[in-house]
Amino acid sequence: MEMEKLKEKLKVVQAIPNRLKVLQAFLMGKRPIESSTWAIVILLISFVLSGAGVRGHSLPFGVCLIGVASTPLLSIGALLGSGIGYLFFWGFRGGLEYFTVGVLVFAAVSILNGMEISSNKWFRPALVAGMSTLVGILYLIQGSLSVLRLFIFLGRIGLAGLSTHLFIEAKKKDNTVPRLYMLACVIAGLSAITLFGGLNLGQICTAALCVASLGTPSAVVICTISAMSLELTSALSGCGTILCFSALICHGTKINTLPYKMVLYILAIIVGVLFTGGLIPELIPTAAIGCCLGMLIPPTVFGEAETVSQPETIQKNMKQVSVVLGDMAGRLRQDPKTHSGNDEAQVFDKATDKICSRCVLWNQCWQQNSEQTYVALCSITDSMWARSMVSESDFPAIFTEKCCHLDNLIRAINLEVDNLLSRRQYHNRMHENRRIIANQYENLSTLLVDTANQEEQSNRLEYRPEMGMKGTSKKQGSISGDRGACFRTEQGMYYVILCDGMGSGWEAAAESSNAIDLLAGLIRGGVAPDKAMETLNGLYILRGDGGFSTVDLLEMDLKNGRGNLYKWGAAHSYLIMSEGVKKIGTAVPPPGLGVGETHKAEVFELSLRGGETLVLLSDGADGEDVGRKIVQLGNSNPKDITAALIEHAKIVGGDDMTAVALRLCPLRHESRIP
Repeated sequence: MEMEKLKEKLKVVQAIPNRLKVLQAFLMGKRPIESSTWAIVILLISFVLSGAGVRGHSLPFGVCLIGVASTPLLSIGALLGSGIGYLFFWGFRGGLEYFTVGVLVFAAVSILNGMEISSNKWFRPALVAGMSTLVGILYLIQGSLSVLRLFIFLGRIGLAGLSTHLFIEAKKKDNTVPRLYMLACVIAGLSAITLFGGLNLGQICTAALCVASLGTPSAVVICTISAMSLELTSALSGCGTILCFSALICHGTKINTLPYKMVLYILAIIVGVLFTGGLIPELIPTAAIGCCLGMLIPPTVFGEAETVSQPETIQKNMKQVSVVLGDMAGRLRQDPKTHSGNDEAQVFDKATDKICSRCVLWNQCWQQNSEQTYVALCSITDSMWARSMVSESDFPAIFTEKCCHLDNLIRAINLEVDNLLSRRQYHNRMHENRRIIANQYENLSTLLVDTANQEEQSNRLEYRPEMGMKGTSKKQGSISGDRGACFRTEQGMYYVILCDGMGSGWEAAAESSNAIDLLAGLIRGGVAPDKAMETLNGLYILRGDGGFSTVDLLEMDLKNGRGNLYKWGAAHSYLIMSEGVKKIGTAVPPPGLGVGETHKAEVFELSLRGGETLVLLSDGADGEDVGRKIVQLGNSNPKDITAALIEHAKIVGGDDMTAVALRLCPLRHESRIP
């Protein structure tokens, strides 16, 4: 009898290896090493996906991967990764909801796997959404019900089902949209991981993808999706925009060598960080690391590289980039609400919470006589905003007699007023900076569209410029702060720029020279003069050192003799005609003082077809009797006009003086721009 029992136990022990093989086949299939590797990959991906969130609310991407897993081992990997991830990123209280959802989804998939219902393509999305609904209702009824909480609840349920469906579709070959969606989800999860020195994995991944996709047909889509995902989930706004915008600039260039594009990419990011006021300096080393990682990604992943011999494709991509830049400009103009508008209540509430809440007369002042206290505080608002502070004389006598801590209350109110005014100033500056950057995005968007739609035009010139320029400093031997330049473009446009730097000497000369270099460089690159001057205005504001230069910018078409004169803070100009002299320009502030419709250059349409002469002057050369002097000179040679005006200005002196005169002379033969 004992021998038979021993034989039975021996059979059970001998059957263990066979049962382990069955379990191994069930969990890992026929390729255990490959299955184990994929299980580790799924574990890591689900861990990353569980970190995705928007405005402090976790998203169900991690549990969606549990429903997508095709084998039990992969499901276990997804369960472990998402469970650990939700608890790690969101804490026990914040991550318990989706940890529970993950366990329920895993159990349901394990039980129903192999049944006929599990073969339906909508089974797994419905299962994940159903479990999210079940657990979500339990959490929803525990707190106070509000429209916002209900909206978030329904949105997360819909996202759970949609994400599961798209994750399943992403496994299929040549299914681009679901794969791009999954890529965006991974970037959203990586944005929750910050390494030493403020390096964010989401930003590094975005930079790597942008660099790796440069020069490929998918570059615009990859950059845009990566940036949007980063902007929606990252705590720092603007990072994704700068990374995407810098990559699109590199993508639109004719540089085909990747190292050169990387250098240009880093430089563009540095400029973007400077434009934001240097608020995110860690983005520069983040982009550098992303560039190095991007070089390791084969370009074939995103398709074959584009060639510059495809003009239609290039035009199409430029228009796509233009749309993206236009969208970015629109988003930057949507300023968040900075204050509620009831500033007095904020000041009084914070001040009284600090002082009155500990006073023995609290019940008497704020319970029994609350209306009288309210009226007393409201009576000081006018003087408070007029002087940005309050004093004892501002309060009613009945209030000062009863208040036990009046001095402390006055100090607390004044402190809150200072804090409120500081916040207002900060928000106004941020609002101004956002508008400046939005204008630059919009200008670049317009430039790309204009370049893409540009058609070959006739470059036959009908006029040639005849110009005179004369200048001198206000003191003999000193450096003049006025600078001028003229140049012609391949399109037959002739430009004259006269800048007057603030003050005199080397600093003023450097200011005006830098302004001319910036304006001339942008115009030669195809930027419209008014947009170039907006860029100069934004540069002065963001620089914030108080320096500026006035601008006279003349744009003349040598094909028809017509053009525009742009004036921003400059002295009056004069147009000498056969019927007399016309004074041009009004006294307007120089660039660098603000943005908007009230801070733009004046634009005057001109025609020099009939032999008219345009005279541009700096402040030192302008004066009350300059108009009469120009009338006396008449339509003389431009060089003689400028020389006479400078000699006339020397009599008065007082500032650096420069005069420019331009006249168009008809050509007697056909000429083309070389």
